[in-house]
Amino acid sequence: MIIFLIPSNTSTMLLSFVSFFIQVRIVNNVKSTAVMGLGYCKHFGAEVCFHTYNLLLIIATTVCAINAHTIFYRMISLKDQNRSVVKKKTLIFFYHYSIPLGVFIFTYIPKMDMISVYNETVTQHPEYYFEPFGIFGGYADSHNIYQTLNTLILAALTLSVPIFGIYCRKKTIKVLNTSRNALSAKTVEQFKTFIMGLTLQILFPSICYVSVGSLYIFNKYSGFEPLLITQYLVGIFLTLPSVLDPMCTIYFTVPYRKAVRKIIFDREQSSVIGMIVPHAMFQNL
Repeated sequence: MIIFLIPSNTSTMLLSFVSFFIQVRIVNNVKSTAVMGLGYCKHFGAEVCFHTYNLLLIIATTVCAINAHTIFYRMISLKDQNRSVVKKKTLIFFYHYSIPLGVFIFTYIPKMDMISVYNETVTQHPEYYFEPFGIFGGYADSHNIYQTLNTLILAALTLSVPIFGIYCRKKTIKVLNTSRNALSAKTVEQFKTFIMGLTLQILFPSICYVSVGSLYIFNKYSGFEPLLITQYLVGIFLTLPSVLDPMCTIYFTVPYRKAVRKIIFDREQSSVIGMIVPHAMFQNL
């Protein structure tokens, strides 16, 4: 499991860092889509903010793929005791990481034109105050075939991953129920708790990504003027799972939960002792 735990934690922390670095705002125009950064990236220019936003999308997509890969590995390792078969199936699943790679490639095929994006945004939205963002850019033609493909790929991924996660969970629980005689009751319950945690780790990002994806598509194609706050929700919803994921891991992984509980209770005990001892010494004076 450590082969999945390290990439999962690393990508989650990286997702938080990149989101803080850009603090993105998305504004849709008739032809283009502006990508603005309110974070530190704005000091490095429009292209850096644009690349950072694309990196944010790639990392978020990779997090989904890693979580799905983890629960898939747990399912097949319980179903098949042949380690070579498990290893082979796990390696085959690595092809799913070509999805983020495909999104990355499609993003950079069209020609970039940051100035045209800036001019169109400022012209079409004179009511907005853009000065804090400096010179920004984005997708010069957000309706071309490559951007449309990216939208479809990301939408399909966010819808299919939770379905796949629920399917793997059901299969895993079924295997655990049939293996009650071979495993202790405590082990079975720990496995079930762990699988529940993995399922939630898949559902959290998917719920957030479906919400923000639906909002993005509606704002892009509806023609209605969106509320100002919705232009900031892309970055917030993409990063929210990185806040919920560690809490989910700690709660549903029994050894982690026990360790955290021990740290908290030991600290509380030390605080109480620290208050009682001086008081007792004062009483003896």
